[in-house]
Amino acid sequence: MDAFGLVLLALAGSAGSVSSATGGGPTSRWTAGPRQDEGLAVELHEGGDYAILVNGQYWLQNAATYFNVDGTLYSTADGTLALTDGPVEGSGSDALGPYRLFTWTWAAGAAAIETSVAVYDDSPSLVFGQKFLSAVAGTSLGDPNGVVSSFPSFQVQDGLPEKGFLSIYGRFLGQKRVTIAK
Repeated sequence: MDAFGLVLLALAGSAGSVSSATGGGPTSRWTAGPRQDEGLAVELHEGGDYAILVNGQYWLQNAATYFNVDGTLYSTADGTLALTDGPVEGSGSDALGPYRLFTWTWAAGAAAIETSVAVYDDSPSLVFGQKFLSAVAGTSLGDPNGVVSSFPSFQVQDGLPEKGFLSIYGRFLGQKRVTIAK
């Protein structure tokens, strides 16, 4: 059984190409936008951490990734969610255009789960996804408002300039409530 979720972040601007602003080492930065130093970028770190930058400034830092499998919560926060591979670089193309795809594979008990971020060449856009690579059971939390998985997730930090966000409640395309706030 596969499940897939998406979050799209985009900035208005000109089309451009994806390029590495820093290379090698524990950190790689990939920019979607007209130039390396402008627009929307994602920074990938060893161990599965990531950050989003806007015009070269840190905007969002990841929070813990977690998945509920077989009635157990597996999380990067306590080390029970194990990174088994990644980030692995690939590429593809869809309705938004060509992209570079970075994937991580995680072990949550016996379940294999893939998380990803696509960095678009021709659009200042990032698309995050998650996919269960094996059948999983026991994912119900018994709470219709509970969250079975958390990727992407971002820290809310005090003292930084206000940022706007979009929160969707309910099924993604058949949402019950949409909130735009800052």
